[in-house]
Amino acid sequence: MRLTRFYTERQNLRLNGSVKLPDSDIGHIRKVLRLESGDKVIVFNGVEEYLAELSLVTRGFVTVKLIELLKSEKMQKKEKELSIFQGLLRAGKFDLIIEKLTEIGVDNIIPVECEYSQTKKEIAAAKLSRWGKVALAAAKQSERLSLPEVLEPIEFSDILKVKDDFDKILLFTLPRKNIPESLESVELTAELLKGVKKIAVLIGPEGGFSPREHKVAKDNGFTLVKVSEGVLRSETAAIVFSGIVKFLMS
Repeated sequence: MRLTRFYTERQNLRLNGSVKLPDSDIGHIRKVLRLESGDKVIVFNGVEEYLAELSLVTRGFVTVKLIELLKSEKMQKKEKELSIFQGLLRAGKFDLIIEKLTEIGVDNIIPVECEYSQTKKEIAAAKLSRWGKVALAAAKQSERLSLPEVLEPIEFSDILKVKDDFDKILLFTLPRKNIPESLESVELTAELLKGVKKIAVLIGPEGGFSPREHKVAKDNGFTLVKVSEGVLRSETAAIVFSGIVKFLMS
C-alpha cells in the first residue's frame, strides 16, 4: 500500500528527529485517512524525503518521527534545469498547467503576459498563493522530491532581462505566412538540445505569440521551434512540449 506524503517547510530534517506537520493536514490525517500513532507516512521538504512514523495525533497537533532517509538532492544530483515561460490564459486553465508541469518535473514556471493574453499580470499575481498550493498537491501525488518554483508574472519583454541565464530558449510556434519568422522555425530534435543544461521553453496564450513577439524572439537569438501537426490549445501545448523537452534532456 502506497504511503501518504506530507510536506513540511522545515529544512533541518534529521534521522530520528521529530517534526510537527502543518495544521492544514490535521483534519485529513484524522478524519479522512484515520491515521493513528504508530502508522507510517512519508515526509518531504523539497530537499529530503523520509519514511516517518506518527508519534502524536490530536485535534490540534500531529507530529512524526523520521525513521529512514529515502531520498535527498545529494542522491539525485540535478545537472539540467527546465523553465517554462507560459502565456497567461483565462481563469482555471493555469491550474491544470501547473499541476501537469509539476508532475512532468519542470523546475520553474513563469507566467507571462503576452500581447494576445486575456489575463493581465496584475490579476495573475493575486493567484500565486493558490498556484503554489496546486504545485504542492501535484508534487505530493507524483512523489516528486522538489517543488517547482512558480514565479511572479512578467511581461514578454521581461524575458530579455533573463535570457543570458539560459543555454537555449525555445519558442514554439505554428508556421504562418503572415509571420515570416515562424516560417524559419525548426524541428525539435535531440540534436537541438545536445549539451544544453539550462533550457527555457516559451508557450504562447490562446492566440499564440504576436508577429512583434516573434520578431523580438528571433532578433534576440531564441530558437523558434515548429509545431507542425495541427493547432493545439495552449494548455495542451504546454504539457506536450514540456514533456518532450524533458524527455530529450534526459
